[in-house]
Amino acid sequence: MKKTFSSTNKQRGFSMIELLVVIVIIFILSSIAIVNLLSAKTSANEAAAIGELKAFLIANHTYFTIHNSFATPAQLNKAGFIGDEAGSQETLSCGKTIFSKSGYSFTMVPTKVERRLTKQTASTPKKDDFSRTASNNNKDSYSNAPNNGNNGNNGNNDSGEEIAILEYLMDAVPLSEYKPNVFKTGIRWFYTDSISNSIWIINDPKRKNPCSPGEFCYDLTKSQPLYNECSPIN
Repeated sequence: MKKTFSSTNKQRGFSMIELLVVIVIIFILSSIAIVNLLSAKTSANEAAAIGELKAFLIANHTYFTIHNSFATPAQLNKAGFIGDEAGSQETLSCGKTIFSKSGYSFTMVPTKVERRLTKQTASTPKKDDFSRTASNNNKDSYSNAPNNGNNGNNGNNDSGEEIAILEYLMDAVPLSEYKPNVFKTGIRWFYTDSISNSIWIINDPKRKNPCSPGEFCYDLTKSQPLYNECSPIN
């Protein structure tokens, strides 16, 4: 006797349309998760940049009370006033020297300097001995003038004089602004200086050139801040 099977006993698989719907839903959920993750990463980088600018301000004012001069990130690190806050040093293709960390690049630019004789040469040695004295005291000199070609981040002076930094500015720009092939590391640009001792947000960074330090909230030609170009962080 033949056995008959009803159609209700047959197993039915997923159709192509159902599989496509599931794939689309997974793709949408993944996209939302990735966007939220990148947004959280960007916010974390911005918070880290603000914190590092504040740490630099505190360290530099402590340095000033001892040496009567501000210092560059490299000098602060060498003197033990900051640790890895300065990040890693790098010279960009546009010639700008930066310290990068947590997706942000930091540039310190002296805006007011003063030439001083080193302590060892303050007694005005003889002309024949001057070059020898300057050579011996080269390790104590601070060559940080803005026109030394390295944005004031490092350098040496063999003249027997030291360049004391009386005022400076510092900016924090997302590293992705210099490297287009890098994922967006930050949105807001930040600025600080030794006059206000505050952290500022640079307004309308799209019209700024990241390779031109000092053009954000400071007029280098007039040696005065342009706070209308920036907004303070509350």
